[in-house]
Amino acid sequence: MRRKLIIFFVIVLLGLSVIVTVHNDNVEEKDGVIMEFPWNKFRYADDVGFVSIAEYDSTVSWVGGWLPVFIPDTVAFDPNITDMVLVHSKEEAEGFPDNVFVAWPKNEEFAQNTIDWIHWAVNRSHAELNSPRREGRRSTELTLEEFGLEYPLTITDLVENWEKVDALLNRFDNHEFHLIRRNTFIGEPPPVAQSTPTNSP
Repeated sequence: MRRKLIIFFVIVLLGLSVIVTVHNDNVEEKDGVIMEFPWNKFRYADDVGFVSIAEYDSTVSWVGGWLPVFIPDTVAFDPNITDMVLVHSKEEAEGFPDNVFVAWPKNEEFAQNTIDWIHWAVNRSHAELNSPRREGRRSTELTLEEFGLEYPLTITDLVENWEKVDALLNRFDNHEFHLIRRNTFIGEPPPVAQSTPTNSP
């Protein structure tokens, strides 16, 4: 839900009056045009700072910057793109068919900082989560294991286990999510270096 709102506001800022109707996880309708595309994967890749490159432009850019590629009546619109693949690097992105939108982590340092912030959020103590100043935010502890993940997370997890990591991100409250996203993008490390989660066995 949070990432659907993000995409909505981006469209508004672009000045586009586009109505988006989600029929299932892979189908959306834009101005009467139904596009088969894994939007959940696109939103996830944008959340964790993946980048991509489009056929019409040699510039590597954040995934979210390519949103116009999927919006009718924009110069960049490409109705032929129907699938999306996550890979580990730009080198691995080569050789895919023209209908595939490929994204990958910006670089190892950026991806590791994303992972460190996720560890920070997961490792927050019960006392901190239930402090009075956090009223209305997440109050229950989380573990990586309940999402089928193991500590420590790796860049491979971000790429190959993206659905599990996405499910975890969706459990963070908005404050945590925006801290992770903002500080990752500006290169700020978590306030406390993580070793092993306090809630690990």
